[in-house]
Amino acid sequence: KVKDLPKTSNLPFHLKCEVYANNFMSLIIPTLLNQVKHVANTTMYGIHSAFPPDKDYTKDAISFIKMLKGDGEFALVKNLIEFEFDGDKKTMWLEPAKHAVMLVTLHWWIRAGKSTYQPIPFKEFKSIVAKL
Repeated sequence: KVKDLPKTSNLPFHLKCEVYANNFMSLIIPTLLNQVKHVANTTMYGIHSAFPPDKDYTKDAISFIKMLKGDGEFALVKNLIEFEFDGDKKTMWLEPAKHAVMLVTLHWWIRAGKSTYQPIPFKEFKSIVAKL
């Protein structure tokens, strides 16, 4: 689908780049193929600015093994930081296994709150709320 993007367009280009301790993510809504290439190059430049490449490419900050597996490729659907990002649907969902764990925890909180006064451990509360 990326290859089908036009060479010229008057539509706006949207970009969001997030950097985490061990993950880099660029979310884009491109209107041109050049924009995808630009974001890819800019992301690589940013990574290498923070983590300069080693002379031995197998020790690069961008794991050579991950690159071989295709983890660094542009994709319309991508799993990252426990979420599934879907570029076609413009949605972001918690991975199903994580979602199930969260529901069990929320149900436990509700049951515990109705039957007895049982406080929710703050660390657990903070973890769940951060994912909502």
